[in-house]
Amino acid sequence: MSISETVEQLLLANDFKPARAATKKKSSWLMPKSGEVFYVNRASRDGVSMFIFHPDKSKQAAEAVQKAGLKFGPDYFHSSNMTLFPKRQNKGVNLIPYGWPVDAKGLDQIKNLVFELK
Repeated sequence: MSISETVEQLLLANDFKPARAATKKKSSWLMPKSGEVFYVNRASRDGVSMFIFHPDKSKQAAEAVQKAGLKFGPDYFHSSNMTLFPKRQNKGVNLIPYGWPVDAKGLDQIKNLVFELK
């Protein structure tokens, strides 16, 4: 089982709901209390950029990441699969959705973040 499959099973077991049908590379999820959307990066093989949060970083997401002992990446993560997020110019000609990545490289880190996002 891949790390992203483990994350998705944990989310389902903790009352998170998919926001839309998943793509091959991303799945979108709703936080149980706030209904805010975040993404799981299904293309991550080692937990790098496993979670991607809205570029406006809500208070709930920021607090959850901090309490879980994790940090937002220093740069935005861009992907055309994140259709629920706003777009901006990156390196290409077209605008592309973007958000803040969070690395979660072990099961304990993943569980901590899922618990804090509930």
